Amino acid sequence: MLPPELAGKIDDLMKADLQLWRDWCFHWLLISTAVVIIGVALEGPELVLGTISIIRRKFCRADPAEQHHLPDWVALLGLLGWFLIVLGVAGEYVTDAMVSKADGSIQTFNDILLRDAQKEAGYARTSAEEAANAAGRAEHESNNATTSASNALALATGARSEADSFEKDIVSAKKKAADAESHLADALQRAANAEREIARIKRPRELSLEQQERVGNALSKFARQNFAFLVFGDPESLALLANIDAALKFAKWNRVAAPSGLGGDIAYNTPGGSVPSINDVGLKIYVAADDAPAEPAAQTFAAALSAEGIPCEPHRSERLKGQTVKLLVITVGQKQL
Repeated sequence: MLPPELAGKIDDLMKADLQLWRDWCFHWLLISTAVVIIGVALEGPELVLGTISIIRRKFCRADPAEQHHLPDWVALLGLLGWFLIVLGVAGEYVTDAMVSKADGSIQTFNDILLRDAQKEAGYARTSAEEAANAAGRAEHESNNATTSASNALALATGARSEADSFEKDIVSAKKKAADAESHLADALQRAANAEREIARIKRPRELSLEQQERVGNALSKFARQNFAFLVFGDPESLALLANIDAALKFAKWNRVAAPSGLGGDIAYNTPGGSVPSINDVGLKIYVAADDAPAEPAAQTFAAALSAEGIPCEPHRSERLKGQTVKLLVITVGQKQL
């Protein structure tokens, strides 16, 4: 059986490989989408020249019998665009299926880790029970040895050697009892740690109504602050987004749409509007590198959420520089195990 430290490192490597595979599939999905866009663009000249030809015949009194041929390069360009569209759509179909399969593999791996943690807790409980039984047996042996030594001393003071032997038995039994108690304490600690880890993995990130009000009160001094969401598309992340949105309503912050170009092609419908997808882990808040006045709001947001047991990291972003509407971007990523 592998040591726990080595097994944990192997689990981390396997999970990292699964995540890398998922990211690679998603990258090729984006490339396929780009190929479709290029193909549509390449068909543009053929459509434009064809439209011009129709307008000339209809409105410019051109001779209907006149033949209007498209240049060869336009036809070839249109054919290339059609080929790219077919190739891109096929690529999107394949890579989307691979992304879905990768997500399923990651979820299955997480379920395996959870089951292993539950098994470890069961083993720890069994070890604690065995240690407790061993401590009881050792204590019983100690009591027996003490009784035997007392009887021997009472029977004859001349049997000193025999009494010494009993005393050695007493010392040995007490040592066994102490060792058993030490093992019991260690086993109980391991069981408690395993149960806490299981509870942490199972517990979703969420804000109660009271927590939402506390966060909103802490952020109310930055009222009318513009912000937008990006979200990982699992139910736990979407539920946390709704909790944060409610807290920011208490603070009277102004929710706006995420800037174009941020997030993935998939968007999720939420009560406050459509939110682009991300492939990220953990809760983060980004402020534009050229928006110094908004940095205190971002820092206060991260501190308020972290104080409620939901870790949040503030970051400065070069991609948000130069935006017409200054805003903070909150990314609700997948829960970190």
